[in-house]
Amino acid sequence: MVKVHATAAFTEDMADTLKQYFQVYAEGGIVSVEVTDRGLWLVNPHYHSRQFLGLAALPEQPPIASDATDLAKSSFDKLH
Repeated sequence: MVKVHATAAFTEDMADTLKQYFQVYAEGGIVSVEVTDRGLWLVNPHYHSRQFLGLAALPEQPPIASDATDLAKSSFDKLH
């Protein structure tokens, strides 16, 4: 059985950037891409650094209270 460790989503622009800079970030014909909560990063093995490749979609965010009253009520409700 195959175990999925991570899924990366690429936009066409991100794929184009990867193709354009492949040789710069490649080591032995392979490019490493770090998957983080802040996007995808090209690992530069020559300088031990990384370059932001992109973020295909914004991460899911919890709903934001529409105003301070909603926030205060929500906090109050949790306490009682």
